[in-house]
This record gives sequence, structure tokens and C-alpha cells, in this order.
Amino acid sequence: MSKLSLDLRKQERPSKYMVEQIGKQSPLLTLAELQPPKFLPRRQPVSMEFVNSNIQPGKVVVFIKPTCPYCRQTKDFLSQLSFKPGALIFVDITATGDTERIQDYLQQITGARTVPRVFIGQECIGGYTDLMNMHQRGELLMRLRQIGAL
Repeated sequence: MSKLSLDLRKQERPSKYMVEQIGKQSPLLTLAELQPPKFLPRRQPVSMEFVNSNIQPGKVVVFIKPTCPYCRQTKDFLSQLSFKPGALIFVDITATGDTERIQDYLQQITGARTVPRVFIGQECIGGYTDLMNMHQRGELLMRLRQIGAL
């Protein structure tokens, strides 16, 4: 199998780039023609991996920003409940340096990019207001028991 390298210096036509094949030049190709080989696994974006790796069955996971007042209220409220060890996780999305992409991905999977984003098991219930409404309706503790978090 031949090795390809991409010369990112623009050639005569601005939409074309030069591809070198083991020292000899081959025809100019567009970026669309430069697909990764099919045998290489495609990696998920880091933001997707970060979010998906934190959402777990049997746990309550809350994506937060430490400076957000609703995140602090969510953390204070949930910390008062008697969770099993390791069943309540707060994930600071600002610690990654990829905050915007993480929020974009949260919007894709939950419909909102705001924080906090509260997951009970693998289901997002929403943010702080949704959490408090669920608690006032008497549904929160029941759900937490159902997933084995309490």
C-alpha cells in the first residue's frame, strides 16, 4: 500500500492541493477527494467522547460550569440527598478547554446547550428548573431509587 502525504501549499488553482505519493507527484486532487482510508476507524469528536463517557446508567451526572448560579443551586440541592457513593457526579465542562463544542454536542442530544444539564441514568431531564419541578411533583426521589442511585 502506498503512503500519501498532503502538501497544504495552494497550487495554481485555489481549490486544489498537491498530493505526493512516495516521492512522485500525482494529479491535483480536491479536498473532497482526499478521504481517509476505509480501514482507519473514525474517531468521535473529543466533545462527543467526553459527554458520552460521563453519562452512565445508575448514576446522576450533571454537566456544570462553576461560575453558573443555576449550576451551584443544582449542586447544593442534589448534594443534600443521600446518594450511594459514586452515584452523583458533577462534570465541570470548563476544565476541558472545549466548552463550546461540549455545549454544542449537549444541544444535539438534549435540545439545549445551557448548563446545568442533568442526566438521571442515560436520560436528560433538563436543567435546574426541570429538576426542581420534578422534585415538587414527587417524581425525583422515585426516579433516583429506580436507577439505584439512592
